[in-house]
Amino acid sequence: RTLVVDADMRRPTGHTLLGPSSAPGLGDLLAGRHDFQPKAYELDLAGLSFIPAGEVSAPPSELLGGPAARSLLETLRTHYDVIFVDSPPVLAVPDAVTLAPLCDAALTVVAAGRTDRPQLAQTQGALAAVGTRVTGVILTHFNTTKSGSSYRYPSYGYTRANES
Repeated sequence: RTLVVDADMRRPTGHTLLGPSSAPGLGDLLAGRHDFQPKAYELDLAGLSFIPAGEVSAPPSELLGGPAARSLLETLRTHYDVIFVDSPPVLAVPDAVTLAPLCDAALTVVAAGRTDRPQLAQTQGALAAVGTRVTGVILTHFNTTKSGSSYRYPSYGYTRANES
């Protein structure tokens, strides 16, 4: 049982990938306008559910940092085995850093050729400052044809580290 939560309430995009939902979104749940009903968020894929960003009636960082967010996440943990919370970029707005301590861990998403090392270090530092354990990095926008990969398959390439 896996849940994806679109917590980017400033520029939500989860619905473009997972489909729009007629169910109340995260903003609605945090504002107390609706109660969480698991069946309303189930997708056609077995075992996958999605909570869209929803309507925002207060600054997102206030909603995400309030007691309702902690309470909602505790409720969600009773219904799902894995919860992925997608947030805005750490360096752009305070939302991710506000939300991070409520999560078990964080994955940092890095855009190849767009995110530089100082930005990544600053992001990791901001998360560490609030006690968040960063467990990995997801690399996006990586072009395998320009990577100098040693091994190539029609749609897959990689380079071995420390190759002699």
